Amino acid sequence: MKQNWCWLPFLFLAACGQDAPSDAENTNASATPPAEEQTAAPANSAQLRAVSAEILLGQFESDVTDLTAWEAQPFGFQSLVLAANGEAGIVSVRADGGNAQAIVTEPTTVRFAAAETPEGEGLLITLAAEGTIQARATDDLAAAPRDLLSLPSARDLCTDGSLVLAVGGMGGEVIMGQTDLPIASIPNGALNCEVLGDDIYVQTAEGWDRLTSAGLEPTPLPRTASTLVQAGSQVFAMGPSGANGELSINDQSIPLETNLGEPLRPLMVAAAYGNLGGVLRDGALIILDEQRNLYLVGWSGIANQLGLPGQLPSVRAPMGSAEVEFEGPNDEITLDAPEFEETPAPLPPGRDQ
Repeated sequence: MKQNWCWLPFLFLAACGQDAPSDAENTNASATPPAEEQTAAPANSAQLRAVSAEILLGQFESDVTDLTAWEAQPFGFQSLVLAANGEAGIVSVRADGGNAQAIVTEPTTVRFAAAETPEGEGLLITLAAEGTIQARATDDLAAAPRDLLSLPSARDLCTDGSLVLAVGGMGGEVIMGQTDLPIASIPNGALNCEVLGDDIYVQTAEGWDRLTSAGLEPTPLPRTASTLVQAGSQVFAMGPSGANGELSINDQSIPLETNLGEPLRPLMVAAAYGNLGGVLRDGALIILDEQRNLYLVGWSGIANQLGLPGQLPSVRAPMGSAEVEFEGPNDEITLDAPEFEETPAPLPPGRDQ
């Protein structure tokens, strides 16, 4: 379903033809961490069939600074795709292309991360440019946010669905959840972060490191990579190549096309984990192109072509399956059987008694 946001006064996005974001923003590249270097053999993009976007969600008119998704359970098609859209606010669109809304935030949101509390409450943790960090309920984004704390030098938020981490000039700070990893080892001046499974990755000007119990360890991830995705037991670094109409995944590149069969030239990419419904039940990539269009590309189409794990697993806790308990009859209670007086039924007219 196509939804054109150009005519809506509350939706804006990056200008057409703007350069790809810088290292500290949303450029992407590719590689795997040391412990997970099991990747498919390099493929020539000229030999690969273009992967088509499944859904065009809309188009912006001004800058978008972050993208994420919130998986709805049990109905994946009700999942939310979220964009931090500058002064226009947080734009929320249902994954099937319906029910778009924009929530103006004060102060302006520049980064965010969607996570779940141990009680199952979905929260969108937001970071403003001046460092204000707030929490909004995913089922009512327009409701008043909860103020959490202020980290004026924070630059990025990352999450695995339960742990939320902020990094920046202050190093690292846990916003929500718990971890046994030494957050104090995150250096001042960290640019970006990713929480993938049990691992935390931190990007500095020198490149990407993985946080372990012993501290930071360097990885072979390219210095400019800023989007890391986990599929199966592997971690992939992704990079948009708008000029070529391709998406780089590790040392491979795959061409993309719009839902109309035209070249899709990506500018930003983010992972949408879990079941988003229908053809997106194995997860998706949220892609913003150079024309300010926002698309969903099914992960399975990319994985099948490149021989990668076929699912971006859910980061949400499994839905509870507690059985409803019913109390049986109390044996101590005796019910008297009803008594009825037998009365002969009347015969139809014309019949003898």
